[in-house]
Amino acid sequence: RFGLAADSHLIAVDTLRWVDDAPLMRLRHWFDPERVPGWLERYRGGSTRALLDQHYGLRLHRKRVRIEASSADREDQRLLCCAHQAPLLQLTSDNVDADGSLVEVSISRARADRLAYHIDFPDSLTDEVSA
Repeated sequence: RFGLAADSHLIAVDTLRWVDDAPLMRLRHWFDPERVPGWLERYRGGSTRALLDQHYGLRLHRKRVRIEASSADREDQRLLCCAHQAPLLQLTSDNVDADGSLVEVSISRARADRLAYHIDFPDSLTDEVSA
């Protein structure tokens, strides 16, 4: 996805989001280390987006998202405090900079019993589809 050589290394950052004092979603963020030099020294937890903006001047937006059903594995069970094989919603997102260059691939796994996704589409797309 990043267009790198097969033997290239990526940075993987795991985060866990909580809502109402309960774990809701685990995420794995993938970055090309060339785009975020010094990441390992700078990142101490919290919002990856805030760090990208503050230290790298990068404001990302989603270019592509794949939404699919999944089942909780043992790590999901431990981190999300859910049953093994509980239903999850998994999103795989390609996140790009202002020039459309890929900066991050993120994979989120969320408890389907506590989360719903709402997607709004621009009016211009709606107008084109109905025409």
